[in-house]
This record gives sequence, structure tokens and C-alpha cells, in this order.
Amino acid sequence: MPQYEMIQVLPGDIFFTRGYSLFSKLIRFNETTWDDEIAIVNHVGIVVEPGPLYIANAVEALRHVQRHTIFSQYHGEKDKVAIFRPLGLQENDIFKITNKALTYVGKDYGYLKILGHTLDYFTGGHYIFRRFFNSDNYPICSWVVAHAYKAAGLMFGCDPGMATPDDIWDYCLSNKTKYTNILHLTRI
Repeated sequence: MPQYEMIQVLPGDIFFTRGYSLFSKLIRFNETTWDDEIAIVNHVGIVVEPGPLYIANAVEALRHVQRHTIFSQYHGEKDKVAIFRPLGLQENDIFKITNKALTYVGKDYGYLKILGHTLDYFTGGHYIFRRFFNSDNYPICSWVVAHAYKAAGLMFGCDPGMATPDDIWDYCLSNKTKYTNILHLTRI
């Protein structure tokens, strides 16, 4: 039985993907600042419903923000998936996080935010251009996760509007008392 079939996800779990398309590679390039290591992941989403990985729903920003199973989106794809679980969150925190994530479902993707991230790459990663695209109406993947966690008073080491998938990944990896890796980067 493949490893992913045994995975039970919980609301608030964060999933990351590493894609191999040109767009995925460009996102990883733009996430990397001059003094940073190369980004490992290019996309992030959040689980909003408990259950086995192939059944539980998650929210992620694609062409628009969608609610669906991680499995239905990534099973059989080249993209690799990893999942981190927050530790020690109260039920009320999980409720705030998942409800905020669900408020984004149906909204169009914030392509201009990607432009802001790209322009900030040329400033050494400083939070300059992303400030101009600071709208909740057009989220990108990291915006959904970072702002959902902000609803519970939690951050990933930076302002939620500044967060990239790689920032969230690095924060989860370096804060082992706050997050545990329940699925290592693998194809599902």
C-alpha cells in the first residue's frame, strides 16, 4: 500500500507542492532571494476537512480558489506533495483558520500579486511591490494560507502579504515544536 493511502489529514494541515512546469520553476526562482537557498516548493494550500488524504477537502488558489481533495488534484501528476501539521493548536484556532481559508473559495487568482513577488525579487526580496497588490479579493496560494493562519493570530515569520510558499515551508521546517512533517515530498 502506498505511503499516502495511510495518511489522515486534519483541518489546518498545510500541504506544499513542487511542480515541474515552467511556471512552477519560475515561481521557485522568484521565491529565492540573492542570499537564500534555492526554493524547494512553489505552491501551498490548506486542509479544511479531516479524513484520509484521498477524501478530505483542502483549499488552494489555482486559476481561482478551489475546495477539493489534494488527491484529486495531484494524484498521478509529476508534482510532489508534502504535508505539515501544526502542533498544539486549540479547536478555536483551527476553526478560525479553516473558516478564513473557506472565505477565499471562488475568488479569482491574484496574478498581479505574482508580478509583485517578481518585482520584489529584483529588490533582494524586500517587501516593496507586493504592498501595492495588497487585496484580499485576488489571493494567491501563499496569501490564502498565511492570512488563514493570521486569523488565529499566527504568522510564518513575515507579514502574511509577503509570505511565499518557500517562506511557509522554511518556517514549518525550522519550527519543529510547532509543525511536524506527516508526508515527505513525494508523488501521490
